[in-house]
Amino acid sequence: MKVTFLLLRLVLKLFLTLFAGAAAEPLITIVDTTKLGVRLKCDVRGSSPQPKLQWKHSDGSVLPAEEPQVSERENRFNVTLWTTVTKTTTNRFHCVASQEEIGHVIHAEVAVSEKLFQDKHSSLLVIGLVAGFFLGIVAVFVVLSSIFRAAKHRKILCYKGSAVKKVVVTEGSDVLLDCSLSTKQNIVRELFVWRKDDQKEVFMCDAGLHDNNGRAGQDEQFKGRVSHFSDELKHGNASIIIRNTTMADSGVYTCDFPRLQRTFHIRLVVAFLLKDRTCENPGAAAEPLITIVDITKLGVRVKCDVRGASPQPKLQWKHSDGSVLPAEEPQVSERENRYNVTLWTTVTKTTTNRFHCVASQEEIGHVIHAEVALSEKLFEATHSRLPVTGWVAVLLVVLAAVVVLLLLRAAKHRKILCYKGPAVKKVVVPEGSDVILPCSLNTKQNIEQELFVWRKDGQKNVFLYDAGILYNNGRAGQDEQFKGRVSHFSDELKHGNASIIIRNTMVADSGDYTCDFPLLQPRQTFHIRLVVESRLEDIYPDMFPDMV
Repeated sequence: MKVTFLLLRLVLKLFLTLFAGAAAEPLITIVDTTKLGVRLKCDVRGSSPQPKLQWKHSDGSVLPAEEPQVSERENRFNVTLWTTVTKTTTNRFHCVASQEEIGHVIHAEVAVSEKLFQDKHSSLLVIGLVAGFFLGIVAVFVVLSSIFRAAKHRKILCYKGSAVKKVVVTEGSDVLLDCSLSTKQNIVRELFVWRKDDQKEVFMCDAGLHDNNGRAGQDEQFKGRVSHFSDELKHGNASIIIRNTTMADSGVYTCDFPRLQRTFHIRLVVAFLLKDRTCENPGAAAEPLITIVDITKLGVRVKCDVRGASPQPKLQWKHSDGSVLPAEEPQVSERENRYNVTLWTTVTKTTTNRFHCVASQEEIGHVIHAEVALSEKLFEATHSRLPVTGWVAVLLVVLAAVVVLLLLRAAKHRKILCYKGPAVKKVVVPEGSDVILPCSLNTKQNIEQELFVWRKDGQKNVFLYDAGILYNNGRAGQDEQFKGRVSHFSDELKHGNASIIIRNTMVADSGDYTCDFPLLQPRQTFHIRLVVESRLEDIYPDMFPDMV
């Protein structure tokens, strides 16, 4: 009778897991190191009813944490809980998800490296290596696994045989997915197949013929990134390495020996790093715009603006050493899920007089910053407590006008050109100067008989060269803005150099330029962002030291 009761209880729990929305194993991410310790994040997604998350020490005591972030769709809840941990005797921490309404509890564990606590005062992000574990498999759960796999909102793969091994790495790193026969049987003449989520072919080797020596069938996502250990096949080792991992590589991998009827399972979690992703995500915040607004008795008042970002970015003012500055409440506006955020602060004299505004969007792993360097004389003015009058007032009016024009232009259409391939190179020049926009083929190929086109913002024709025919010798089509102001280096064409000069630059010349070789195979395109700045520093050199 007791055995029957326990079996019914197990079946009921499994039924609730499948159909009532029991929380899956939490996903733990090592996000950052700060002066206070190591910052951790715990995610549970698609659960119903709403789960309660708690961070705990390895001894079971509850850790202090921030307020959980909760979102809901179709009665399914996504919950995120952040905490900052300090060094302990074990350096192991648990995230526990519980749903008392259905009697469900599940947890995940993270082991934080000793070196992270030694380096916690640096601003470097961390490569977190987590030793994980998965739920044991029982016979009743195997019977229901096919139903479970079909559930729309659930994605926990369960298998008969060996448990699922969990591997956690940070994006950009290389990862080893282990697959070795315990018998050490020679598999040089055997067939084994690696797949992701039971669909994408990652790597196949069949008696020496594999994806890297001519065999077709490998998914595009993994081409050129996966290798095996050919010398280890005679020892039964079918492990692979995936290089330069991305978050898209996260999933459940199977290493299958169909003729031997052996299958191994690994769950790979690729955790994001906070980095500049302006050319990866259209909603990533652009570089913040910093404005020197006023001089008061308390210090110099500065403003930081980020516009048109999604999701909403978090802004922080920081000293040059990375410590956070106190600031006012941010001003936030939203339109069509795009956010404009402004953050004000008042700074006082430091050893460097340099300050940063940092914009971060942890949901998409994006961070970007801008820096301002303030003149010593600005702080002398604050100590003397003189009113901002005369030429200083005129300067502030001019600055305000420039800022308004820039913000209006950005509000009209936020245009950050992002491309696959080389990063966008930024060139900053003062108004009225001549600027060289570089464009050279790495191969140094002779392009005297080739076609290349320069455009601004993807629309305006700046310069065209077609086997000796160009805008400057009769070719029509050049935009009026650039007529008579653009030239190339004809003697450098034989060395693959398609650079141009724009003379007497104007603020209106600011924008994103492309240098395109449409007929080359493969096609070559280079990208340059030109910023032409008004020369206010020439008028007030003491107020504007060189910016870095």
